[in-house]
Amino acid sequence: MILFEQEKSMGQKIPEIKPKRTAIPRLLRYQGWYAHIISRNLQKVLTIEELEDLMQVEGHLSEKELLTLFYYAFFQKKSGIIVEIGSFKGKSAVCMATALKKAGRPEKVIAIDPHINTHQPDVVPAYQENESYQSFLKNLFEHQVREYVEPIRATSQNAANGWNRPIRLLFIDGSHRYEDVLLDIQLWERWLIRGGILIFHDTGSGRFPGVTRAIQETIVPSNRFHTILRLSNMTVFEKRR
Repeated sequence: MILFEQEKSMGQKIPEIKPKRTAIPRLLRYQGWYAHIISRNLQKVLTIEELEDLMQVEGHLSEKELLTLFYYAFFQKKSGIIVEIGSFKGKSAVCMATALKKAGRPEKVIAIDPHINTHQPDVVPAYQENESYQSFLKNLFEHQVREYVEPIRATSQNAANGWNRPIRLLFIDGSHRYEDVLLDIQLWERWLIRGGILIFHDTGSGRFPGVTRAIQETIVPSNRFHTILRLSNMTVFEKRR
């Protein structure tokens, strides 16, 4: 904290100026050398107030998970776009779009979700409304990132029809049924560039064994990927080839 000495010529004390609070106290909860790199870089660009604002968006991401998405959206040097499978009410989309906005990057977050409440807990999060699209749009506008997000209101399979754009960051958090996660991987992993980042949510809670099974059968044994970060409920892979 910077304190100014009393100004003798005016006989008045200059008001105390508080520096911007960074998110470092929370980021220090990361453990491991790679996570330390994330913490060190994020504290340069994200304040506690901004983190708290992002956490206010309804969703199921923890602070660490939110910060992980923000980090890769902001700092990843590769060219390509960001694709998320499963958007719900926009917490992850707002987070990554905010990172793009702060970084001055021209690309958008492609947010794929049919936004239909099937009332099936392994397909959509539990909520009361019949659909989540209006809440999704509302959160984008309220956080002033609408121009950084391209919503595709469709299933993952339908959205993949005719797709031909390279992806630098792929976040899979759609239906948690084994066959659906497996299909998401088959449809979208092919477009992830070499050096691209693949992130799965709900990988460690034990509530969604279909997610873990699909990853263990496809990504883990593949020599195309290696694990670079594992949180309690999120796993990050980098594509080698």
